[in-house]
Amino acid sequence: MSARRTRNLQTSCRRRPHHRRERGPLTNFERLPDRHNTLVPDAVVFDLDGLMIDTERLDWQAAKAVGAAYHIDLDDDFLRRTIGRRLVDVQPEFERRFAHAVGWDDFAREIRAWREEAVARVGALFGRMHAAAIGDDVAEGKPAPDIYLLAVKRLGVPADRCLALEDSLPGVESAERAGLTVIMVPDLVPPHGGIRYVCPSLLGVRDWLAA
Repeated sequence: MSARRTRNLQTSCRRRPHHRRERGPLTNFERLPDRHNTLVPDAVVFDLDGLMIDTERLDWQAAKAVGAAYHIDLDDDFLRRTIGRRLVDVQPEFERRFAHAVGWDDFAREIRAWREEAVARVGALFGRMHAAAIGDDVAEGKPAPDIYLLAVKRLGVPADRCLALEDSLPGVESAERAGLTVIMVPDLVPPHGGIRYVCPSLLGVRDWLAA
């Protein structure tokens, strides 16, 4: 799989049998389903960028560096709005604001070059997954549900029997619209009060699943 085609990639795996173990009480930063009243999901769908690998900080640093090279100010508000979105979905706003200084193709090419090495590191994980869905394979990016609908279709598991793990607000909305239960594991953007389930780390989700 090309490292260039990784924006909004979902890696998906079926749950394997596990030994249950006791888990301590929730922290102040967690909102998780009650495990005693929640069925163990048949599959877990992982977001990639910002969750499985730290590409969002990399993208942020890359955008700042590339912007500085072209003498444009990619402000923090603009960069926050790009989190969880495909590059192609960012293009219209970028061109509206910065086309006078740099062409989109040149900017996007440099951003992709920055992230190739980081994305390559996750390649070993793909062999442990049962399916993958890539943002380039769907008509609409997040927050549209397309990518999660494709992921569960490729898994062959009903959406309501899948758990999605997401770090971005558009990603949470996308998974919810597709009918999955979603736990947000925040990275650069904190959850707001409307996010139903939150856990500060993937290790916390692992412990919750194993409880």
